[in-house]
Amino acid sequence: MIAKLRPKFSMLLGILFLVCCSFAAPLDWLPFAAGALTLSAIIVAVLYMLGIGLNLNDLKFLASEELYQLIATAIIIGVLFTADTTINSVFASFGITPTLQNASIATVNGYISNQASSFNTLKTFAHTLGLESSKNMYCSFSAMGFSVAPCGGFASITPAVTFGIQMIAISVTESNSLLTLLKFGSTYGLSLILPLGILMRTFKFTRGAGGLIIGFGVGIYLFLPLAVIFMDGITSPLAPTTAVSLPEFSCDIHSFSDGVYTIADINDHSLFGTEAFSGSVSLSSFSGSNSFDFGYKNAAIAGGLLMALKGVLPSLIYFFLIQSTLTLIIALSAFFMSMRSISRLAGAEVEISSLMRIS
Repeated sequence: MIAKLRPKFSMLLGILFLVCCSFAAPLDWLPFAAGALTLSAIIVAVLYMLGIGLNLNDLKFLASEELYQLIATAIIIGVLFTADTTINSVFASFGITPTLQNASIATVNGYISNQASSFNTLKTFAHTLGLESSKNMYCSFSAMGFSVAPCGGFASITPAVTFGIQMIAISVTESNSLLTLLKFGSTYGLSLILPLGILMRTFKFTRGAGGLIIGFGVGIYLFLPLAVIFMDGITSPLAPTTAVSLPEFSCDIHSFSDGVYTIADINDHSLFGTEAFSGSVSLSSFSGSNSFDFGYKNAAIAGGLLMALKGVLPSLIYFFLIQSTLTLIIALSAFFMSMRSISRLAGAEVEISSLMRIS
């Protein structure tokens, strides 16, 4: 019986040797995977020797069956090593270095940097808007008084600013979630999770769980960052070419009491401190008016700020829908589908569709 198993052990050791020596610069995770595979082989050998010593044919049969599974696991590791090295070599030819995992992490860090900068711009704008819109003026005459809110029109901009902040905040949250998954996969995907799956796959009663863990480790290490780089490549041409910026402004509380402005003054946009407002006012807009109107400059400034917010809306939509939400959906879909396929190859039939619905 030992003579029959000797070719199988020789094949297993040969695969281990080829996996470890086929490339000059082994990856960091490979010693952990090879160590787990070697430990599994030792466990199988001990079980077989116990079967011989105790004359238990069932134990010997179980050990010989597990040896075939070890050979299949070694082949999976070899294919994984070859795929990982090949992908890194291909990406290196395009200037993406040093590894696929590091490149995907750097890509998402770039997303977060741009989104955080936009968030800070909107936050500063909202802070200024709150201060300016709360300004008011109080007038008193002969023991009587009244208050005027010449800056109240600025409050009409608040819903647009709030909507923009909500979009960019969700974008930052989704990008940070994806970054956490990428860092976890790069650190533990093959150095901890894969060896654990190999050990659990050694035994028949934990083979399904071991196959699932192997699929999880390979998917989060290899296919999740691959999907991120793929999405960045096809969506980067749609990225905004300029950073999100909004004009500085202030409310003049005395503009309401400074008298009237001519129609020409209102159409002179430089008078209102912003170039974003491109509308115009004509006499036909006012019933019975002459060459003067009571439309003071704060209203024009508020209109200019709304136009400025309209200008940054495409950037916010790109950050929210394309760069964060769509990238996260595609990356998670690639991860779950690869997890299902690799788990099936490793001997675990897992229903992933429920997990995809949760995500």
